[in-house]
Amino acid sequence: MAEVSTSIWDSRILRRLDLFGALVALLVLGRLVFEEDLGWVTAATAGVLVLLLTAVKWPYGAFVVLFAMSAASGFQIDLLGWNAHPEHFAVGIIAVVFVILALSHKVHVTFDALDYWIFAYVAVTVFSSAFASPDPASTLRWSLQGFLAILPYFFIRALVHDGSALKNSFYILLAVGFAESCYGIAAYFSYQLFDTTFGMSIGQYGAVAVPNGTTVEPNLFGAYAAASAVGFLALFNSLKRGRGIALTGFLVASLAVFLSFSRAALLALILVAGWLLLRAKPSGNRGRIKKLVFVVGLSLLAVALGTTAAGGILHERFTELISSGLADDTTLLRYATILEALQDIPGHYLVGLGANSLQLTSNLGRQITGQDRATWVGILPIRVLHDSGILGLIMVAGFFVSLWLRVRSGLRNKTEYSPILLGLWAGALVYGITFQATDGTILAFSWVHFGLLASAATLATS
Repeated sequence: MAEVSTSIWDSRILRRLDLFGALVALLVLGRLVFEEDLGWVTAATAGVLVLLLTAVKWPYGAFVVLFAMSAASGFQIDLLGWNAHPEHFAVGIIAVVFVILALSHKVHVTFDALDYWIFAYVAVTVFSSAFASPDPASTLRWSLQGFLAILPYFFIRALVHDGSALKNSFYILLAVGFAESCYGIAAYFSYQLFDTTFGMSIGQYGAVAVPNGTTVEPNLFGAYAAASAVGFLALFNSLKRGRGIALTGFLVASLAVFLSFSRAALLALILVAGWLLLRAKPSGNRGRIKKLVFVVGLSLLAVALGTTAAGGILHERFTELISSGLADDTTLLRYATILEALQDIPGHYLVGLGANSLQLTSNLGRQITGQDRATWVGILPIRVLHDSGILGLIMVAGFFVSLWLRVRSGLRNKTEYSPILLGLWAGALVYGITFQATDGTILAFSWVHFGLLASAATLATS
């Protein structure tokens, strides 16, 4: 005999009232859409979605949010006089959850020598921002933003502590890199076909518009795509199944690098991909086939781009650099920025002038006529020396040297983590080259990468 429901929620009257309420809500929402500013609704909806995604299958939902938002540094809003980026909100949300879990002993936080180098660097930067800066209020605010960018490193170090977490996190990183590359490519072709401007940087290279994706500017977009490309290539060289996916990721990310018109990113991609190819140990025909697929794929990509306007502009930029030297506009601007930074360093050798302090003291008009504006240092060692002095430079150098030693030891061990470790190290080498032209360590995406690399190296040596 069928059961008869007596629940009040199954009442026909209540179902009709529910339908009536939904219609009223739609009418109210429609009126608001046409007559009111609903910017806050969009922000609130995005915030709720981020909170829900962060809570899904911890910590991987949080990693999806963190990795994606760290790649979206090109978006910003004014929050109480601060230029807030999506990564700041992601870090804030995850920090709250992380602290709650740590206090409830569900997350065990331990640090080692690698992490202490970063702690020391942050401490030096905060000290110089407070006591050696021409404007402590500004530099302390910028040092806090810099610390928010570094925090993902510590989250990853605490949460990625086994092989499963490392593998899943690396795949999430590559997926975000692939999505970012696709977005930049789509933005470029949409601009060419429909004259749209989303995901594009207009005017950085004269009359040529180039994609910056969701990042701050095209050089960082190119660097991010190049790091993703070599990560896919490392997987391609090691996988027995799924190599087609890895090769597709490599080619798509490489195309994004070409379209970014970033000379540093393209140079880094060529050098690091060549290094990975040389490291691949050929084993009979299989090794030859791997090399052949790589060379043919890259050659086809180069030929395709060489026949397009994109290839022509990139060729023009390299030719201009070789023929003009420092007369090239981009190179001249970077050279002038270096001179501005070097003029500030005497008298502040020990701890520097505070975070991003060149914005307070520089005036490019002294070097280039018509460029009467403040600037920031794009070369990593000079920026650190200017902002945090010799002490800060020692801390940063100590971190990267210690990281390199641990990576070298991990790669020698030939563990199950070796392909991931190699891919992450290849990405770090890309950043090591590109950050000498456009520094990305003031943004969270680089510290996400360094955190994963440090965790992979630690697992491979333990």
